[in-house]
Amino acid sequence: MLYLLDLNRPNLLRHVPEAWRYAYAKQPLAGARAIGLVSMRDLVNYISMTLLYRERWYNDAQMTALMTRVKRGDIAFDDAIELLPPSRPTEP
Repeated sequence: MLYLLDLNRPNLLRHVPEAWRYAYAKQPLAGARAIGLVSMRDLVNYISMTLLYRERWYNDAQMTALMTRVKRGDIAFDDAIELLPPSRPTEP
């Protein structure tokens, strides 16, 4: 998964030292599996979202609600990604 992530979105990994990447990926991988994600694409995308949103991924009520909907099977993870708030606040 890290290979695919580094191949497609290497900028997301730049703040994670190479020696720590595997250990970093273990936590979000467990979260992805906890909501029922199994495909390589979904797992890589889930890890990508944790890198993109960082702490906000775990603390934002809207994101938590979307992941709950994914877990219940109400929406697909791809659809949840489309409903996520911007990763950076928009400027006024």
